[in-house]
Amino acid sequence: MLYPIWLSESFSTSVLILPFALTCTGAILPKQFGLRQMMPLGLLLVSMSLSAISGGIGCLSMILPALVWCALSYSLSATCLLTMLTGTAEVLMVDAHWAHNGLAGHLTQIFSARMGIASIAVSPVIVAVSVLAINNLVKQLSARANYDYLTQVYSRFGLYEQLKAHAKKPNTTPLNVLLLDIDHFKHINDTHGHDCGDIVLAEFARRVTQIVGEQGLVARMGGEEFAVVMPDACGGNGYRLAEEIRAEIEHMQVEWHGDTLSLTVSIGLSHGQAARRQLVDVFDRLLSEADRYLYQSKKSGRNRTCASPSVMDKQSVPSAS
Repeated sequence: MLYPIWLSESFSTSVLILPFALTCTGAILPKQFGLRQMMPLGLLLVSMSLSAISGGIGCLSMILPALVWCALSYSLSATCLLTMLTGTAEVLMVDAHWAHNGLAGHLTQIFSARMGIASIAVSPVIVAVSVLAINNLVKQLSARANYDYLTQVYSRFGLYEQLKAHAKKPNTTPLNVLLLDIDHFKHINDTHGHDCGDIVLAEFARRVTQIVGEQGLVARMGGEEFAVVMPDACGGNGYRLAEEIRAEIEHMQVEWHGDTLSLTVSIGLSHGQAARRQLVDVFDRLLSEADRYLYQSKKSGRNRTCASPSVMDKQSVPSAS
């Protein structure tokens, strides 16, 4: 009977220690450890206490619900650490219990208890691994939904999600919406092909993102149309950014199979005030208004910025010396 005892001890030790050794990569505890994060750990401690008081092999099942809750609440490495500590304590309690009652006649029970502890220890680790895989999948799907794959700027959906997050802040905010459209983009696709068009879109988005920087959000609204949203900025700032983008794109060149392509962009600008809780609704209204000014830019000869008369008039007023 000594070989089964040795086997059960080696197996349970490996099951308890190896998952933590393989997953311990750095920080284990969550950054914020409030009352809500303490509850699974508290239940685990209570379960351990009840298990120690009741004794017997059947008491091992008391800790499983608490460990599973920990697996759902904490990181994989934290779950493996708690499982290792809990399992080790259970092994020591079982060994102490049978040592008090005499080991010789209870080797089978000791073997069963250790194997049971190892089986229980595997369950929360499997749950934690599954939760980690699901969370990673959700992050990947969220990234695909929030960002345009080709240009790596926000998608229309991602832009709305950012605005919703911004709307949680208090008070009102000035809001600029710039709608950009690459001039004669259809001609580029028809002449050089859609692969060239994709390169142009990616380079255009990269350049616009560099110019905008921290001043606003850049999103691809569809086709060759992009939006720049500037919360917390007056209309004059919006117009100056629009003109900076227009001037930079005018000097932008894209190389394609020995050809040098030049670009220009037409821009429509709208400006308004929005209560934070109404930010998305106001954005929709300003987007429609910016679309009208974009059409005006196209109709007026392209490669220009059009906005409301109130914004345009302020740009034509000379500054005082």
